[in-house]
Amino acid sequence: MTANAKTPVWYLSFVDETGWLGGCFVAAETEVGAVSEAWRRGCNPGGEVGIMGPIPPQISAAWMNRILSREEIEGNMEESAS
Repeated sequence: MTANAKTPVWYLSFVDETGWLGGCFVAAETEVGAVSEAWRRGCNPGGEVGIMGPIPPQISAAWMNRILSREEIEGNMEESAS
């Protein structure tokens, strides 16, 4: 993971009137901090945000701090389940 292993990881999902815009995983101390971190990292496409977390920190560095497509997120969930 790219963040300090003690920093909580959050999943953020973004939607607007056109539909789902994407999701991202970021490390931050709080939910509000996670939204700020997503803006700072350039992985917040705007719209309304739904937040889940903190989640288990076993997220690959390749999945952190970037906007993810539905296919990437669903694939990551399948990998995590196996």
